[in-house]
Amino acid sequence: MTRPKPTERGSVVLLATVLTLILATLLAVTIDIAAVAWHQRQLTALTDAAALAGAQGLDERALYLQGATEVIPLDPAQVLALVNNYLIAADASSRFEDFSFRVAAENNSVVISTTATFSPPLRGAFTGPVTLLASALATTPIY
Repeated sequence: MTRPKPTERGSVVLLATVLTLILATLLAVTIDIAAVAWHQRQLTALTDAAALAGAQGLDERALYLQGATEVIPLDPAQVLALVNNYLIAADASSRFEDFSFRVAAENNSVVISTTATFSPPLRGAFTGPVTLLASALATTPIY
């Protein structure tokens, strides 16, 4: 049986330490990516639902005066009120940091854009928050 040379002592401990640090870093990155993806999906689902709520804001006066044509017009004020009410009911401002939204209603389409920030659980302390963006389009076609 041969004894290890004095220069090789502790090399296994060093190698194990380096591998443990690499694995811990990969785990932290994976957790952060998964958390950002989950929050992005949540923001997208919220934006889609808000667009569908806004698409219910028909311009009833124009509908009654012009009748049902190929395009059912939307009332921009009613669309904004419906979207705002939905986002309040969904508690969007407390679910997402720095939540903001923009609504555009034209003819029979509603476009909603939302933004929010998210601080990843592990990396967020070092790099700061991530900005999440989502947009959705809803229309009111006649069949």
